[in-house]
Amino acid sequence: RSRPDAKGAGHFARRPFVVRTADASFESQTVIIATGASAKLLGLPSETLLMGLEGLSSNGSVGPVTEEGVRRTLAWAEKHGFRLGDIHLTRADGAAVGARRTVGCLVNWAADWTGPGRILHGGEGALVLGELDGRASARVQSLAKLLDVVAPTRVTDNILGYTWAKHVYGALLVATAVVDAHVYEVVERSHDVQAMLVRLVIESMDVAEAAGIKLQPFDEYDPADYRAAAGGDVAARQRAMAIIATHYRAHTKTKTGIWRDLAVRRRKTEVGALLGATVAKAGPLGIAMPLTERLIAMIEDLETGRRVMCWANVDELVSVR
Repeated sequence: RSRPDAKGAGHFARRPFVVRTADASFESQTVIIATGASAKLLGLPSETLLMGLEGLSSNGSVGPVTEEGVRRTLAWAEKHGFRLGDIHLTRADGAAVGARRTVGCLVNWAADWTGPGRILHGGEGALVLGELDGRASARVQSLAKLLDVVAPTRVTDNILGYTWAKHVYGALLVATAVVDAHVYEVVERSHDVQAMLVRLVIESMDVAEAAGIKLQPFDEYDPADYRAAAGGDVAARQRAMAIIATHYRAHTKTKTGIWRDLAVRRRKTEVGALLGATVAKAGPLGIAMPLTERLIAMIEDLETGRRVMCWANVDELVSVR
């Protein structure tokens, strides 16, 4: 129960417990105090519905989305009368829940969880929706209208082109997390580092395009610049890196969520699941991804404490051919 109050305090001597914020107070028979550590979850489907599907692994810890977890949550939701609505999964084909339940979405505006009840908005970015098969639909238009209140929202007939574009560009951002530096410091480090970052993105672009995906430009990523840079166009490489540097210098959030997982929250990242899925898809297509594979292994080393963030990690990636 809440009521207006401006004192900002908490009382735990007797029930009901009272927690006061700047403009309200809340009474409850039970209070869970979060100190910033990761929550100890029980693995209940109801926790997934509360926290969102991007997050619960089969053992109840925060981690990548799994098909088993999604199916379990859907079964629980149906049993208890919930309508789950249209959800976006890491697996953009919606295989775990069916296309009818899945709307594709590109979200590129930044935010960080800085403490219980506090989210830091890190800067503006693209927000794009679309049906997986490209058709126009009333539900997408309705969702776009709702989300437009939060941020300008576009509707596209090629949402997989956008989600894949973020995915392949995201490999570059993962590489910036192997050193404790701002994103713009990494992309401006040297010509060799820039060339490595282009090669890294191209590895994933090759997989996407071989799978029939038409990659879409958004915000600080334009696939045409990376193709040209990979072909030796120095101006294209410099332009691609300068756009990223400018983008991150203008943002409050100047380091990636992967960096934050490793350096602040000290938890396993999503890199193995996301980039690992690209490597798995590359095999049957006959595409080698040596740089991506080395990056995945490096992030795993950072997760387990076998290595530390440093510029030597970046130099190691530069040496991969």
